[in-house]
Amino acid sequence: MSPLGHRAERGATLLELVVAIFFLSLALIGLAAVFPVAMYGVSMGGYQTTATLLGQQSVEIAASKPYDALPAMATEDFVAVSGFSGFTRSIAVQAAVPTATSTTITVAVRFAGVGAPIDTTLTTIRAQ
Repeated sequence: MSPLGHRAERGATLLELVVAIFFLSLALIGLAAVFPVAMYGVSMGGYQTTATLLGQQSVEIAASKPYDALPAMATEDFVAVSGFSGFTRSIAVQAAVPTATSTTITVAVRFAGVGAPIDTTLTTIRAQ
């Protein structure tokens, strides 16, 4: 027999394994609980990006139109955006702001799908 005996070669006891599995389970449950919240944040970020791009698209269309045609772009209420379910858009054209030869174009895009509604507003000034 060795001077240390068989006690020096002991492995993990069943109790130690149970405690380790318990703590590992707690960590994994915490991770699983946070996953839906993270997915919701990613989804809402995607909707916010889409709303911003739709607003930018309207501003670009307004920039490409002749100055006299801008008032015809105005919509009084939010109108559904074709091809983008849940998104609505409103365009306001305000003449003579800030000068008599300029127009202020304000585009508001709203998403009323999952979760809280998302509102995005873009404003640009177009000179004559």
